[in-house]
Amino acid sequence: MCLSLLWRERETRACRQFLFTVDALSVTPSTYAYFQVLIPPVLDLAPRVASYLRIILMEKFPSFFVSLLVVGWASGKKTIDYLPGYDGRLPFELEAGYVEVNELQNANLFYTFVKSERNPAEDPILLWLIGGPGCSGFGKFINGFGPFYAEFNFSDIGSQPVLRLEENSWTKFCSVIFVDSPVGSGFSYSNINGARVLRDTITSKHLDIFTRKWFVDHPEFLSNHFYVGGDSYGGKVAPIMIHDLITGNDAGMQPFINIKGFVVGNPITNDLPYDAGTLVEYSHGMGLISDEMFEETKKSCKGDYVTPRNAKCKECLDKLHRNIDRLDKGHILQAVGEMVCPKIEQYTKSDRYLLGVKGTRHFLEKNPYAGCEVDVQFPAKVWADSGPVREALGVRKEHAHEFHTCDLDLGDSYIIDISSAVPYYQKIMKRRLRALVYSGDYDQMANFRGTLAWIKTLNSSIIDDWEPWFVDNQVAGYKRTYANNLTFATVKGAGHVVSYTKLRENTALVRRWMAGKTI
Repeated sequence: MCLSLLWRERETRACRQFLFTVDALSVTPSTYAYFQVLIPPVLDLAPRVASYLRIILMEKFPSFFVSLLVVGWASGKKTIDYLPGYDGRLPFELEAGYVEVNELQNANLFYTFVKSERNPAEDPILLWLIGGPGCSGFGKFINGFGPFYAEFNFSDIGSQPVLRLEENSWTKFCSVIFVDSPVGSGFSYSNINGARVLRDTITSKHLDIFTRKWFVDHPEFLSNHFYVGGDSYGGKVAPIMIHDLITGNDAGMQPFINIKGFVVGNPITNDLPYDAGTLVEYSHGMGLISDEMFEETKKSCKGDYVTPRNAKCKECLDKLHRNIDRLDKGHILQAVGEMVCPKIEQYTKSDRYLLGVKGTRHFLEKNPYAGCEVDVQFPAKVWADSGPVREALGVRKEHAHEFHTCDLDLGDSYIIDISSAVPYYQKIMKRRLRALVYSGDYDQMANFRGTLAWIKTLNSSIIDDWEPWFVDNQVAGYKRTYANNLTFATVKGAGHVVSYTKLRENTALVRRWMAGKTI
């Protein structure tokens, strides 16, 4: 096929040399050095030939595919001084842009970058991955731990939401990259949708490419300590991405990423014994089932709560789920919202989800746009979907569809092709990374007992066990530190996404940990 695409002798020689090298080499630092010489002539070939060789390279050496894409790419960033909804010049440095992660599919990840308001030249950089899969990092920028939160202006019914400064923003002590991943979430886009894009392995590889390209375009930050973070499903993707970054670093890929650690909140692993198999113990500990129900279930199921091995075990588990199914799985103390919108059919599946969940922080009792109870993310969705906001952010015309803070349809089409994040946590923690893992104690979806269970598989001894930590002399949760540089903490009263319900405590926790101080 290669020869059929070529007509010049020079291209034939380059193509043959390329195919021979790809077939013969293994992944080593010396291999990468050879590719540094090999890649430039490949890029000089006819476009369709270069594209074909890129496919071969990605299949044989996915890590080296990153280095091929980094060579000679064009930046798509924009500095932003003003935003609709905020009165005056922004009091911090904001950048937004796109990074191409797959040329053939025209796949581009959108990001917003907020420089630390303290000392950006020396403060750490945090790349944050939101959950879903299918949720937008830009949504976290607006109504998470970013510098703003959006709310409706009730004095001007029908107007666009306004932006308020968030005093508990993490950008006060570190620079943050909020990225819309996977492709198709938020303002990210691609020419091709479906299984070829929406899967764990491709998402992680896209993030690897994104990170190296971003640092090529921001060389002034190469020496800063770099952390990867995520909550919910982002807590699954984070260790996979970090593993790819470390593998590339070891192979000599450039630029070298100065990865120092990670922060994950209520991380989902997709490993059923941890995510689902600890639900019985969690429910018992939180008073959702009786002592008798717990003992009977434990005896019947013999510790396996994922696959019932007998009729009695199934009966016990069915009874458990009848007890807890009417609870909000993301926060067991929070009321479950009802669909009270008069014209609910006019909204997309993703928006119906937001309209049907009662808000938490900055709760809105009335929504002038629909007359519904509103989730905290809905004003951010309305704000981000307006034309002036898109223009200010530099959102490309290729992203013509409606913005969603969480696209549930995208999540439904996402393919889970990595069955568990736990082996990746085990691998990367052997590199002595710093790690902070925290859990809202009222989260049932990724409950803290499951998180502690997979942390136990890291085989690290406990240094300080289950001590309270404080914010303003009040107990904010409980912490445990391990010999392998990992700290685990609960956040008292928080749910699945801690920043939505306990941002102040969440910020204090991360700030102290990043500074190396006692939590």
